[in-house]
Amino acid sequence: MAQIILIYAPSQFSCPKVYLPIRQLATVSQILLDSKIDNLIYDFGCLSAYKQYYSTRNQILKKKHSVKSLLRALFAKGSDDKPNENEYIKWLVDSIELTPHAKCIVFWIDNRDDLRLARKIALNIKKKFSKNLIVVGMGNYIKFTGPYILPYIPEFDCIILDHWESTIVPLWDTLSNSKELCRVPNSAVYSGGSISLGPIRRYISLEDIPIPTYEAYKGILDNEKIRIFTIEHSRDGFVTYVEPVSLRTKVSATPTKILEEISYLRKKFNSLCFHFTGEATTLSEFQAFTLSLIKAPFYIYYTRALNCLEIEGDLVHTVSVSGGKGIEVKVPTGSQRLLSNFYGIMRTVSSLEGALSVLSSSQVYTAIECFYPSPEDDRHTFAETLRFIQRVKPDLVKVSPVWLWPDSPWWENRVQLGFNIDTQEYFKWLAGDDIPNVNYPMWRPFSPDLMKEEIKKLKVSCNGDVVLALVGEVLQISKKQKGFKQMLEDAFSSSEPEFLEDIFTQFNYRMGKKVMSENWNARMSTTYRAVAN
Repeated sequence: MAQIILIYAPSQFSCPKVYLPIRQLATVSQILLDSKIDNLIYDFGCLSAYKQYYSTRNQILKKKHSVKSLLRALFAKGSDDKPNENEYIKWLVDSIELTPHAKCIVFWIDNRDDLRLARKIALNIKKKFSKNLIVVGMGNYIKFTGPYILPYIPEFDCIILDHWESTIVPLWDTLSNSKELCRVPNSAVYSGGSISLGPIRRYISLEDIPIPTYEAYKGILDNEKIRIFTIEHSRDGFVTYVEPVSLRTKVSATPTKILEEISYLRKKFNSLCFHFTGEATTLSEFQAFTLSLIKAPFYIYYTRALNCLEIEGDLVHTVSVSGGKGIEVKVPTGSQRLLSNFYGIMRTVSSLEGALSVLSSSQVYTAIECFYPSPEDDRHTFAETLRFIQRVKPDLVKVSPVWLWPDSPWWENRVQLGFNIDTQEYFKWLAGDDIPNVNYPMWRPFSPDLMKEEIKKLKVSCNGDVVLALVGEVLQISKKQKGFKQMLEDAFSSSEPEFLEDIFTQFNYRMGKKVMSENWNARMSTTYRAVAN
């Protein structure tokens, strides 16, 4: 019987979400288990992996008072006192145990650096174990790049473009019966100088996807991950200005399904904290979601993203009452001209300022993601974005460069929009190759670091993620405790593994204790009868 190995090997450990369970891997694993297909999950985005690797170079690393990021430490070149990429890859490969039944390795890939790392891991695994192993890539980054990177990633036999849950069993069937990979739904295969696409298979509703039990997720069972579970509320609910449109289809989970999954995770893992993915497409959809949480027989803490077209100041009360601790909103720029003409968002900057100011002045942790530089940015738009941030005063601003994705609305009009690229060269760069004298995606002679430095001068953090609101809540660190809040944010970008381990151990322990206490009080309260006057 063929065995499928699922691997997540992050290229950096400075983002809190790296330490969360990868729900998509758990769901794919659950579908395989339900179909009685053997599988294993190797999730290296956990503190034990971080700590174990660093222990091999502990004496050297003790010379450093802090580690800016694992990526910088691991992949630094020309330095004798830091771990290097080859050592990291060797450690990862040695940590993976493959049985004679292993026929396929599936990599979960979140970003370009993850792809670069996965390519080298795959090459080393094939050399060490068997060149007949089938290597498959899937994940958020693959979804955005599409099939165009395939000619430049020879280490992969196949990639899955989207709706991975509907693909995994047909993939196993293909491997077991020695069929052609191009028959796998939602797949892309490069052979004979051309790219072949498999049949399209989409989900009509998220109700059709089973609730993951995490039975094969060793990192969760061994308490090696932060027990903040991701729950998918909606998928592809909002076609934005940059996302590719192939294979996109609006699907959502009902409040009943969401509550069922929350109830299961609370009982099995004593989890109180959840991060919901998917921007609500309408205000009414989000309100229905929060109402279901208010009526639920238990209380949770949660974070999620909201569409900037739907964000309103009066949502503060609804979010707070339903257990919301953090909201993330994509506001690409503070320039009205760019917001309307370049990003295609038909809303005024002043209305966004008003709504977000109400959120940020409340107890809700407010995170904004902006994009810089775009091909249209200049010193005026730079100043307008800083002025917007200064007025809103969010807790966190994540600054990301503008990515140009194939098959997106921008891609069709890339020349008019100022994206000067050679398409084949760009596909090769997306595949992880370094191109001489090319610095994608810096479309202008500016850097996101310029924006970050100015934001820090406004006393606004550029490190961390919205899920830190959940960690702070459980550890009883409020927004008003600026010193503790800053310490928590810095822990992920500049602390040593032992410090992070202490934070996560305390978090999982306190959360579990809080859930058990809540369940006990709920049972005790059933012995009393409420009397109305």
